[in-house]
Amino acid sequence: MTPGKVTGGGQIEAPNPVTVKKKIVDTASFGFNVMYDEGYPAPKGELEYLDHATKMNVHAHDMTKLVVSPDKTQAWFEGTCTIDGVSGYTFEAYVEDNNEPGKKDVFEITLSTGYKAGGELLNGNIQIHKKP
Repeated sequence: MTPGKVTGGGQIEAPNPVTVKKKIVDTASFGFNVMYDEGYPAPKGELEYLDHATKMNVHAHDMTKLVVSPDKTQAWFEGTCTIDGVSGYTFEAYVEDNNEPGKKDVFEITLSTGYKAGGELLNGNIQIHKKP
């Protein structure tokens, strides 16, 4: 694990768009904050992810890993989560902070169910803080 603080929120394209009332629903929203300091047993933080197309809701508040690249432009974090209120799942997330204000930032999520989504943000911002 790497000491650091990573925060972000925004929208990405959903992997399986649907049409509802003649309108295409093709986005997913997310928000997270993860922090790890030397000496702590595990990172602290939360993740909320909502796939608007499928209405799947992922919530995590138990983080097990945080790794921040030396140049503070990439981070990986993982932990346990609930999906639609049911526990027993895990997730992995990858983010890129490509300068402010969120231009070309990236968010990717993989769930233990096999679900994967991600890419460049449609809107929002990822911040890999320079100091934990």
